[in-house]
Amino acid sequence: MKRYNTKKFDIHNDEILWEEFMCFARLFIPWEKQLYELTDTQQHAMFAFIYEAEVMGDGHMGFMDLYGEYIGISKVIKALEVLQVSHKYIDNLKELLKHYVLVEKIHESYTGEEAVDNKIEDMESLCESLDRNFYEYVDDEIDDKILDYIRKHHDHFFSYMD
Repeated sequence: MKRYNTKKFDIHNDEILWEEFMCFARLFIPWEKQLYELTDTQQHAMFAFIYEAEVMGDGHMGFMDLYGEYIGISKVIKALEVLQVSHKYIDNLKELLKHYVLVEKIHESYTGEEAVDNKIEDMESLCESLDRNFYEYVDDEIDDKILDYIRKHHDHFFSYMD
């Protein structure tokens, strides 16, 4: 199991814990190539972090473009469930799972430029709607849940030097 080597720190200080987690996360950049070297415990925190960070930056479409094929929606849903994130986020994401089609699959499944364009527009509209919901909900809950989870499982993320 890969862990970030660090000096002992106060795991009850959210700011310090988040900084240490960011150091852990940087060990796996680029994420798409190394995410599956993580344990399940580590993946839950990382998938939730990557999902939230990407949606806050480029929305659900950005998340799907960058990580859809590497992480997948169902794994993010599982991570949010394990972290006990509010169901409003999970239900929003389940809508994406139910209706989203990767751009590559659209090109494989639809013939004709107009059909492809229409389906891509549908996916953009879906993502915009889910983005609005997400931004309406956003209140640092996911970050707080990530911190609580890491605090509880800190020995999976950090190796402490004497």
